[in-house]
Amino acid sequence: MNDIFPQIIGQSASMEHYNALLSALNQAALVSETDSKGNIIFVNDKFIEVAKYSREELIGQNHRILKSGHQPEEMFIELWKTISAGRVWHGEIKNRAKDGSYYWVETSIAPILDPNGKPERYISVRFVVTDKRINEERLIIQNTELEKTKKAMLNILEDVEEEKNKTGLLAHELQKFKIALDGTSDHVIITDPNGTILYANASIERVTGFSPQEVIGKKAGTKELWGGNMPQDFYEKLWHTVKIDKKPFIAEIRNKRKDGSFYEALTSISPILHDGELEFIVGIERDVTREKEIDKAKSEFVSIASHQLRTPMGIIKWYLEPCRAINTWKMLRRR
Repeated sequence: MNDIFPQIIGQSASMEHYNALLSALNQAALVSETDSKGNIIFVNDKFIEVAKYSREELIGQNHRILKSGHQPEEMFIELWKTISAGRVWHGEIKNRAKDGSYYWVETSIAPILDPNGKPERYISVRFVVTDKRINEERLIIQNTELEKTKKAMLNILEDVEEEKNKTGLLAHELQKFKIALDGTSDHVIITDPNGTILYANASIERVTGFSPQEVIGKKAGTKELWGGNMPQDFYEKLWHTVKIDKKPFIAEIRNKRKDGSFYEALTSISPILHDGELEFIVGIERDVTREKEIDKAKSEFVSIASHQLRTPMGIIKWYLEPCRAINTWKMLRRR
């Protein structure tokens, strides 16, 4: 591939540009090239670093050397069918390094066609997205924990309801309730049936910037506080689900903090019923902004690369702007 790039670039780029291209590739992506049969003829430094094989161990091998067994064989059959037909394949693959460790890569494979339109080589660009996969799994765990928090709250509310008529016990139960909620990292509020906030835990200030004292007595989720940043039909569906259907509503919501910045929240809003009538509404939010930002940054980077891979010249031109690739990669590393 070191010999191929100058031929493709021709006189339009200097050796400095060529070196910058290789530097950007080595920092941001795992790049490999195979012959028409899928045998590896080139791997860059980043590929070697992640796969933990030497260049000599990889050259002449098929990418099956990295196969983890995680994906069904049908996926690889479809992959080969796509690229051998002259089209770009894009997807996520779980690979296994030489030391037995696993890693996920967002992969784009583009065929290089001969004068007859038949693939004679294939170029692959991969971005490690193991963190993204871990974050997705973490979101699933967070959602499960969110449900556990909600159930615990509902149990406490039921206990409080049972103790209403027992002198001296109500205050004790309410104190336990407050301690439990203030100890969670989730932003929790309790409202009346119309959405007016009756209680907010201490974490509301960490998530939204508003203190409990600032929000109690006000309508939840309005532009005045932290909400109102989703389409109108979203809120109509939310209120219909909770107030009319009397069912929990779970979704990801984009809200605005007191300082004007936005955050992404995994939200659960549940009705509390008494004799079939709506008595309270419990809202729980978990800030997942960081996870979403990491996912978005990597997806955008991969999307650009995938688009540019449609032609060999496209990827060359893109990477001949090394600042773009390097800056994007630095941004991902900072996150």
